[in-house]
Amino acid sequence: MNQHRRRLNGWLFGDLKNADKAFIQKLESINRDFSALRRDGQYKEALEKNLEFHFAIYERSGKQFAVGILENVWLASGPVISLLYPKFSTRKSGVKHHQDVISGLKAGDADRVRQALVEDIQTGYEKIRSLMKADPDFWRE
Repeated sequence: MNQHRRRLNGWLFGDLKNADKAFIQKLESINRDFSALRRDGQYKEALEKNLEFHFAIYERSGKQFAVGILENVWLASGPVISLLYPKFSTRKSGVKHHQDVISGLKAGDADRVRQALVEDIQTGYEKIRSLMKADPDFWRE
């Protein structure tokens, strides 16, 4: 599932013509909130901001059929992603990847945007995998 999620994320925003200044400012605002909520230990709200960031991009792509697929993927993976908090909340990789998306949009660099989205998904997957390897029963706590 992770491989498909990475591919869809990378593919969805290959067309940068939808990324106007207002949209970029919206992403910047969401990412600032995401960072502050993580810092303040408001993990449920931080996860909601992460979802908001990604779905703003998905919906802006105009590829509604893919948005529906990703909604189902997020529903399936959301409970597992929530287990990353607070253990990984001090790491800034999610915030950094989002900032890389924003920087790529500002530069008009579709490859950079795709790479940042893919790396964001991959980093989360690797964190989950490391938790599972270290303690296969971690989600039962």
